[in-house]
Amino acid sequence: MAVVDVSRAEVWAVKRDKHDKVMSDLIRCRADWKCERCNCEYPPGRRGGLECSHFYGRSKQSTRHYPDNLSSFCTGCHMHLGKVARDKYEMFIRMELGPDRFDALVQRANTVYKITKAEKEERYQHYRAQFKYMERRRKEGAIGWLDFVAWD
Repeated sequence: MAVVDVSRAEVWAVKRDKHDKVMSDLIRCRADWKCERCNCEYPPGRRGGLECSHFYGRSKQSTRHYPDNLSSFCTGCHMHLGKVARDKYEMFIRMELGPDRFDALVQRANTVYKITKAEKEERYQHYRAQFKYMERRRKEGAIGWLDFVAWD
């Protein structure tokens, strides 16, 4: 079983940047702008209540921008799973990923992660291009879950 520290101080202490924004857009677009738990839809112009949730908090650099650590949840589901029912969140992630990918996520979360500024910018450009491609696919009529290529 994974041990996850989700203290309020950790959650609010980490500032969002352009890297977080592109990942948030990418994860929510991947889920077709729907909550992955309750399936509530967020059409264009009404996407404010759909959030990118981190199973392991944003302070863990090894998983901060790692797709298997990120989910698209409405505010209600995000609050419920992130604060009230952490055990249900872990169950949800285990079911979504399967045992091998979940174990790999746990291992990655417990690994020291170093990244240079150049690599960080390369990762940003990669995910930005993936998001633009995904947006284009949505405009062409693609519906449902769309996978994308992870940077690493």
